[in-house]
Amino acid sequence: MCHARSAAAARIVATADVPSGAGDGHVGGISGLDYDQRQRAWLMISDDKSEHAPARAYRLRLRLAGDRQLAVDHITPVTLRSEAARAYPQPGHGSEAVDPEAIRFTPDGKDFLWSSEGDAADGFGASVKTSGRDGRVRALVTLPGNLQNRGRPNRTVEGLSFAPDGALWVAMEAPLRGDGPVADADHAAVVRFTRLRAGRPPQQFAYRVDPVVRAVAHRLSDNGVSEILALDAERLLILERSGEQQDDGTFSFSLPPLSRGFRWRARRC
Repeated sequence: MCHARSAAAARIVATADVPSGAGDGHVGGISGLDYDQRQRAWLMISDDKSEHAPARAYRLRLRLAGDRQLAVDHITPVTLRSEAARAYPQPGHGSEAVDPEAIRFTPDGKDFLWSSEGDAADGFGASVKTSGRDGRVRALVTLPGNLQNRGRPNRTVEGLSFAPDGALWVAMEAPLRGDGPVADADHAAVVRFTRLRAGRPPQQFAYRVDPVVRAVAHRLSDNGVSEILALDAERLLILERSGEQQDDGTFSFSLPPLSRGFRWRARRC
């Protein structure tokens, strides 16, 4: 494995507020977002494990509504369904539950890919699935065995992105078991990025995650990869997020400077 970085810059050009009562009335926990220019449509996915409503994605449209402000139009829930067309249950019922994290339109815009961090309680590992417009799974993306079997619970496949040549990048949130400890206040960590392309063996690369931004004694804290975006054939933009537990049990999150880059051809191995 190898890794490299290059500088990038980002600035906020507009924001959108999505009312919690929009769509099915259960909008929340949004973990991934993608845009298809041909359809001028957005997809976003909730990381709700069917605890508030069935596991779901949303289709929506955004339009400029003022200076640095976007309005949300036509938000429609899409229930995520298995190959048998069943909605996914909550964890702990013996059959596969899902923990959705990332979502991407397929390159042709007809279907979408989404990742699940797995269902450790029922013995299901991380997965990446292809679903049609109705949310029903059409196919499973074949992942290397180490991503499926050595991931830490709730810290597995967090980011997806298609490269211009059609290759799929898959980013882990935290190190696999056996790849070293997770990040803490004093130590960085190494996570795996996997490049999948039809007809070729998977390629895996190491990416260094920064130490935790803030840590308080006797409280949970972590840092990991939250999302990735292929900028071109050689570079990825990577979003890390660091969180620490508060007095009331909730988490506060921090974003390191948006200057994380990864040039995979720079030191290929």
